[in-house]
Amino acid sequence: MALHRIAEELEIADRLQRKGECDRARVLYEAILAAVPRHHGATLGLARCQLNVGEFEEAIETFRRAKAIDPG
Repeated sequence: MALHRIAEELEIADRLQRKGECDRARVLYEAILAAVPRHHGATLGLARCQLNVGEFEEAIETFRRAKAIDPG
């Protein structure tokens, strides 16, 4: 996936996640992570989706991965 395409996909996924459409957003986050496994934005977005759908243990682990990628 090209860098400009990743940015576009992330923007779409973030919009979907904010609208509560986590199933659709998750597909995009996972596609980004398949191309760039340490993508902070996609990791954080995936964690938020997991939290929103009640996957609490998975969300905690994914938030930890996001923090490891960018501890700032």
